[in-house]
Amino acid sequence: MERQLKQFDVAEIFHTHVSTIKSWETGRRKILPEFIDPIINYLGYNPLIGEGKTLGEKVKLFRKEKNVKRDSLRKQVGINWDTLCRIEADNPRVEIRNREKMEQYLAANM
Repeated sequence: MERQLKQFDVAEIFHTHVSTIKSWETGRRKILPEFIDPIINYLGYNPLIGEGKTLGEKVKLFRKEKNVKRDSLRKQVGINWDTLCRIEADNPRVEIRNREKMEQYLAANM
């Protein structure tokens, strides 16, 4: 870890067991939704959304993290259903203005 913490320290910070931390690190368990916001707040960034991820991957992860349905997201962003599906599929046939709308929405709401 960047902060040089031991798994025991991390478990104490997030009020969970060391085995849970180990499972997260090895990918045997997914991080439960109730831990995501505290982790992001502690780190100051979202480790689940890396620089290398595509816009489609970021959108899918955002929807999963925030428990947002596609229809709700498309309305909030101001795009249609087909456009959202193309963005999530990383289809290159998405207008630049729609990609930018989604990128701006994610940046403001992560």
